Amino acid sequence: MSKFKNSIPMSIPRVGGNQQQQPQFDINQAVYKKCVCGFDYFDKVFKVGVISDLAPGNNTRQNIQVEGAAFVCHKCGKELNPLKKEKVEDGVPEG
Repeated sequence: MSKFKNSIPMSIPRVGGNQQQQPQFDINQAVYKKCVCGFDYFDKVFKVGVISDLAPGNNTRQNIQVEGAAFVCHKCGKELNPLKKEKVEDGVPEG
């Protein structure tokens, strides 16, 4: 049992027989993102694409459907890019 109230165990693969301890992260230390409009709730959506049957490396000779998750602001609909630092227009980002 973890000593942290809201911790998520993260596993580290074993390499060469060395045992490493699993790090514990307290989700209360998370820095939450805000949209450029200042809103901080997002909806999870999926982007859908197709890899052409003619694409290099596609040996199936068929079109392949791919999907990827994305987050859009619940208020304005702008897609969140969590790695990009953007200026918040309304309000100050938490942190």
